[in-house]
Amino acid sequence: MKLPHGTCPERRPDAREVQTRIVNACTIKPEAEEHPMHVSLTDRLNDYVREKVASGLYNNASEVVREALRRQIEAEMSEEARLARLREAIDIGWEQAERGEFAAYSLDDTLERLGVKR
Repeated sequence: MKLPHGTCPERRPDAREVQTRIVNACTIKPEAEEHPMHVSLTDRLNDYVREKVASGLYNNASEVVREALRRQIEAEMSEEARLARLREAIDIGWEQAERGEFAAYSLDDTLERLGVKR
């Protein structure tokens, strides 16, 4: 539809409806907003969250909790990766021992060489 010169398309009666449909289609609502989760905190944790918000680092309690959960997830992932590397090193050691690729070790001999008396 061609508009007369000087007519703003946003003023067309159907323009507002089209804009609303576009905005609604492009807006992704996080599940958390659709289904709020209420969490109970101990007094100590509640005070901590309030202090963080009061410090200005966060706008609200939800931001503090989300950040804490993100950090916990990262820590758990790091711990899992560390344990995986440790298990891999242990497996290599066991394989070497099974092939006879190891050195005899005695704590008593080592302490004796260091001059430590037991």
